[in-house]
Amino acid sequence: MRQRTSGESAPAPAAPDAVTALEVFARRHAAFVPRVLAVSHAVERVARTDPDTAGTPSSTGAARPARR
Repeated sequence: MRQRTSGESAPAPAAPDAVTALEVFARRHAAFVPRVLAVSHAVERVARTDPDTAGTPSSTGAARPARR
């Protein structure tokens, strides 16, 4: 597991203006999403093939219950 660097967790509001803050957010988001999707796809792939996950929403294709 990769450790965060201090710059990665620094708040975007520390940027000098709104445009810079948005650019910082967009760069961080673009770096973060592919890592999360890779893990999500791996979990879904295993859920379809692992007998220990039988009957779980991911393995049956059923929609997940709504959060309340």
